[in-house]
Amino acid sequence: FDHYRSQLRASQVQSKDSYTVNLSAAKNGSWRDNNDSERQELVLGWFRQLDSEWQVNTVVSASKVAMATGGSALGLADYYTQPEKAGNTIGYRDVSALRLSSAFEFSGDGYSLSITPFARSNALTYVATWTLNTGRVQPAPAWCPSCSPALDSQDAHINEDGHDSVGVLLKYRHDLSEHSFVISGVDIDRSRGEQTQFYIQRTDNDPGQYWLSYQKAGRLYDYTVDYLSVSPYIHMESQLTERLRGSAGLRYDAIVYDYQDNIARAPQDPAHLRPLDQTLDFEHLSPKLGLVYDFSDSLNGYTSYRHAFRIPSASQLFRAGDTADSTALAPVKADSIEFGLRGNLDAASRFDLAVYYMRKQDEILSIADPQTGTRRNANAGETSHRGIELGLERDLSERLDIGLAYTRSKHRYEEWIDRSGNYSGNTMPDAPASFINARLNYRPHILNGGYIEFEWLRQGEHWLDEKNDKDGIADDRDKYDGHSLLNIHAEYQFNTRLSFYTRIYNVTDRRYAETTSKYGPAFTPGSPRLATIGIRVEL
Repeated sequence: FDHYRSQLRASQVQSKDSYTVNLSAAKNGSWRDNNDSERQELVLGWFRQLDSEWQVNTVVSASKVAMATGGSALGLADYYTQPEKAGNTIGYRDVSALRLSSAFEFSGDGYSLSITPFARSNALTYVATWTLNTGRVQPAPAWCPSCSPALDSQDAHINEDGHDSVGVLLKYRHDLSEHSFVISGVDIDRSRGEQTQFYIQRTDNDPGQYWLSYQKAGRLYDYTVDYLSVSPYIHMESQLTERLRGSAGLRYDAIVYDYQDNIARAPQDPAHLRPLDQTLDFEHLSPKLGLVYDFSDSLNGYTSYRHAFRIPSASQLFRAGDTADSTALAPVKADSIEFGLRGNLDAASRFDLAVYYMRKQDEILSIADPQTGTRRNANAGETSHRGIELGLERDLSERLDIGLAYTRSKHRYEEWIDRSGNYSGNTMPDAPASFINARLNYRPHILNGGYIEFEWLRQGEHWLDEKNDKDGIADDRDKYDGHSLLNIHAEYQFNTRLSFYTRIYNVTDRRYAETTSKYGPAFTPGSPRLATIGIRVEL
């Protein structure tokens, strides 16, 4: 499928100065039309031992990615019959990033200090393919006979955005005893972000649902946001008894958005409202607690509680859509608790078992009008998330071992009522009920230190939208049934510096969806059977 990758790694270690260079370039033609990509990345490192107590580690990284995202989600018929089809051929995504940091670290007798200033610059341009729909006027839906025919792509757009940041991470650790310590610090980030969103119109005459060409038709949004966050924290761990260890932490976040609209205050599009220039403040305390108990040298149990929050993003606040009060969005708050058991069943077996429950309040949900495609954001209520996770490894012999990872979860709308409907009690869409990863690894003498591994993956079913079952018959327009994949990995070592490897993905050539969308519905097909062979040389 036209895939190329080259990598160069080099390092030099000296008594005081050490240097590293990592350079990579990749080009992928993809198995789908209009879905090729290119990526280049450079990482430079310089480590210097200043004296017996001070050292500094400086890292510079730069990356650039150019993707054609025409290989977007397909309608149901094309997903089954023409998965290699491009879908919307106009899609693309261009990304560039530059980052610089220097970590100054001091180690003393029973304490340490870390000071890490950083700077970064990011730029991103993309076609929001999930907003395109068909680009044509559609008749009123059957469930709304009083609705007027409307263009179903009133939110189709291109985003051009980026931000530049400077900041510093300060961290101090003090050992209270042999088994107890406290860490305190503060994270400071000062950023300026800019975003311009251009409305686009479909210009091709193809009667199909996919966009083949477009033109820009004016700005929907153009704004600048200055962002400042100051976040002090403290974390402590202590050996409470011979077998019981505890930890506790507290973080305070103070965050400011300073927003400025760059479009003249002309009459506004009611589907793309723009807030007035303003400053928004957020602040929050986030505690955490944890306990670990050693039942024996090979078995321990743990429990933890965490409270967390996430402020609305600049896009959610200032790209208002048809929401008149978008700047009134509240932060998302989450409380979670976890219980676990981990250790060795015997000398050849290891396991990790965990159960968790999380409840989130003031969830920010992006809701799209099914007729016009226009969007709004809302704090739509509460959700709950619960599950069990199991990891197991066993050595069957010196050269043969197996591994299993399993998770079963339930993601539910506890309360979600807004003008689009009442989905309280429904299962959240795009949240598979289970995942399984099972592997068998064999290292026979004939492979000269290499291995062959069989990997089986299973993703469970999930609903496609918030309504769950629309018509009382759960079919492929309501639910994705999940999929199973078999992969094979193998490596042969000629010597310590030369090896041959192969990777075969989706051995049974199974049709499956990487992602799904409720609009259509639509499915993004995963790769068919794909084999890669390679030779690795260490110079």
